[in-house]
This record gives sequence, structure tokens and C-alpha cells, in this order.
Amino acid sequence: MERLVQQGAEDNGVWRMMVAASALHEQQEHNLDLLRKENSDLKNRIDGHYAKPEARLVADVLGKRKAESEPEYNQAVDTGNIWSEFAGHMKDY
Repeated sequence: MERLVQQGAEDNGVWRMMVAASALHEQQEHNLDLLRKENSDLKNRIDGHYAKPEARLVADVLGKRKAESEPEYNQAVDTGNIWSEFAGHMKDY
């Protein structure tokens, strides 16, 4: 490595590749540090908001609010033969 640095020309392909790899590594470290900071900030912002059940019902906590009513649930009727039921539905189309 030392010999390459001292004897190599700046237009050498290996030298250019090493410089580019070093710059890329530095940029990726910078991006990783930013992501870690953002992750930490988000964890601190969210921490405690949902620690208690009553906190989940507050309308202004991260834009969440309690549902107005329970959603409708249609229970399927089990006929025992799913393929004949499927064929029956497809006849309509």
C-alpha cells in the first residue's frame, strides 16, 4: 500500500478506485449517523405516548383517535364445499 502511494500516479485506476471507495465509505457513515439520530429522535418522541391505555384514546396524540363505532363484521356461512360455493359466485360474473 505504501509503495502504491509513493510510486503510483494520480491517474492510476487502482488509486482512483481507492479514493472513490474511501469517499463512498465516508458518505455512507454520514448517512448512517443521520439515520441513527432520526431513529433516536422518533423513539424519544413516541416514548410514553402509548404507555397507558387512556393515552391511546386522546384525539391529538400523533393524530390517533378512538373509532366512532365498531366496524361491521359479516360472518361467512360454512357450506362445507368451498369449490361449489366459488363456482356459484362465478356464475354471476
